[in-house]
Amino acid sequence: MDIRELRQRVGMSRIMLASAAGVSRFRLYESEKGLRKLTAEELAACERALAAELARMVRTAAEFQKRVVAQ
Repeated sequence: MDIRELRQRVGMSRIMLASAAGVSRFRLYESEKGLRKLTAEELAACERALAAELARMVRTAAEFQKRVVAQ
């Protein structure tokens, strides 16, 4: 699975991911289009940003579920 697919599954825009990872939007665009490879550091930063967003989503879903069950 590539960065673009992961980003889309998590629901992040390219701009959001670039900002969260500290990678330029253009480099991320080029990487997603297969024009350039991200450095290992850039790739790791993107993976951390995606993981953080996914963790936030899971926490939000768990909080929502607790509220629904409590009603």
